[in-house]
Amino acid sequence: MQNTRKVTREDPDILPLHLYLSQGLKTISPGTTIQIGRDPSNTIIIDSPTISSFHCQISSTNNRWLISDLGSTNGTYLENVHIGTALLPAKGQIRLGEVRIPFHFLEPPSNFPGFFGLIGHSPAMREVFRTIQIVAQTNDPVLISGETGTGKELVAKAIHASSPRAQAQLISRNCGAIPESLADAELFGSVRGAFSEAINKPGIFEGAEGGTVFLDEIGELPHGIQAKLLRTLQEHKIVRLGELKERNVDFRLLLATHRNLTDMVKNQRFREDLYHRLSVFAIHLPPLRKRPGDISLIVHHLLQNTGVRITNEAVEMLHRFHWPGNVRQLQNTLKQASAFCFNQCIESSDLHHLYTSSTRDGAGPTQRKNRKFRSLDDENVRRETMAVWEQSGRSVSKAASILGIAKSTMHGRKERYRLPEKGQD
Repeated sequence: MQNTRKVTREDPDILPLHLYLSQGLKTISPGTTIQIGRDPSNTIIIDSPTISSFHCQISSTNNRWLISDLGSTNGTYLENVHIGTALLPAKGQIRLGEVRIPFHFLEPPSNFPGFFGLIGHSPAMREVFRTIQIVAQTNDPVLISGETGTGKELVAKAIHASSPRAQAQLISRNCGAIPESLADAELFGSVRGAFSEAINKPGIFEGAEGGTVFLDEIGELPHGIQAKLLRTLQEHKIVRLGELKERNVDFRLLLATHRNLTDMVKNQRFREDLYHRLSVFAIHLPPLRKRPGDISLIVHHLLQNTGVRITNEAVEMLHRFHWPGNVRQLQNTLKQASAFCFNQCIESSDLHHLYTSSTRDGAGPTQRKNRKFRSLDDENVRRETMAVWEQSGRSVSKAASILGIAKSTMHGRKERYRLPEKGQD
């Protein structure tokens, strides 16, 4: 029996169909007919006693995807409805016997330049949006990479909100903010007596039952915990700290890092087996300087409904800046400028603090040892400190080094100016 064919007419507007099988993602090109069943001559072979030798057929017709049962013993179901022949919706689930196959094909992108809080019309960002839609329908880990401030947590939220797990909760944790001594209990849970002041408490993997866990800065995860995480992903079980009992868990894992994990693997700072397990799918967020055409879109999106306007000269000034802190730094810059601009209009004069001697013409942060702030009034000190805070990735030690001040002084400024914590948008 022939299992693939080309249709005689072209389907220029139909989109690829993505089937999420136990053996991995299968993408079906428009104009192709496939058959699914146990027989080796099928396009997709599923070895299950509940699947017929030639179970069903999927084809593209009239710019839509069509599924037809081939006289199977246990039937073909679309969203639990027994069908003979039916058109596939944009996303859903097929059931063949006892085998469930989620599927998805992408709708044409809308004209709105945003996607779950991510803004951009650049080719790089449109590819990010497309990838989010695809991987959201799978249950595999997604490794999200990008510089500080590019919006990695927004990507995680978009994946969760677009996924079949959207009705359950998304739990986020920053691995760099979890003390190493508490990482085991925080992730896997603990029982009374496991350590001083330990109580019976589920970890975040149990707490996210049916939902999604997002671990930011996964490169900061202690090496010993990495091995335990790998076992959890392989067996879908956890063991709370201080007990031997295994508990089943059901969660989808999303991860983010601004580090180069491949370098960390080479330096034996990150487990190679875990890296391969985590990077089934990867999404890289481009830095803002690589997509300057999106800056105007982001600016106007952030200012809408605030009552604050911005001049063309000010927007042009934002276009020329290097943005080492990316979208987060741009957002905070607009917040600062909005608070101190005249007549609710941001002008170029409200942005001159961006262009100090060390950051002019797109240069990144440099060491400014022994910088004299005595000639600046307090507002300029605040603005300078906030800009460097974002440039440093919200690190007290790095910001202090750049400003040429003691860490204790930087801690004081952090409290005085209420600087946001790392991982806080």
